[in-house]
Amino acid sequence: MIETREKDSATQELLRWMSPSRPYRRWSKDDIVTIATVTFLVLLLFVFLKWFLEAAVVIALFFVAYMLYTVPPEEVEHKVTPQGLTTAGHSYVWEELKAFWVAEQHGVNVLHLETRLRYPAEVAIVLKDISRDQVVEKLAPYLSYREAPEMTWLDKMSQSLGRLTFPERRK
Repeated sequence: MIETREKDSATQELLRWMSPSRPYRRWSKDDIVTIATVTFLVLLLFVFLKWFLEAAVVIALFFVAYMLYTVPPEEVEHKVTPQGLTTAGHSYVWEELKAFWVAEQHGVNVLHLETRLRYPAEVAIVLKDISRDQVVEKLAPYLSYREAPEMTWLDKMSQSLGRLTFPERRK
């Protein structure tokens, strides 16, 4: 009888939701033209300097960025249980996780989980139809909650570059 209760508590779901596998914002034609122009100019410079390997890297990065922003992410299931968290088929027990915070990206809340693993060091989960308070309430007994960590100089630089490249559209 005791084993049955333990199994029930182990499989009990505290929270379950479906959301895209990553934050997503579709590129407009203006965005694509801007990125393609910058890429072309950098490629031109690299070819002129005969830095062909660097030019190939720029082409590869442009292709990856283009694919990430034109192909919508798949819908995945996320589940919180007393044993840990399962996201997109990957399970993490509470001992593998350190802390969590919620930040906004592309207009949606994203749950960030800091792990004790080498890879992935951080897991990001989109909170599509679920409230931030609900998630904090369910995860707080197991993990320490922190406000979004301070931005490093690299974070600030990439955010500034993103704002320059993709200014928010005024409606």
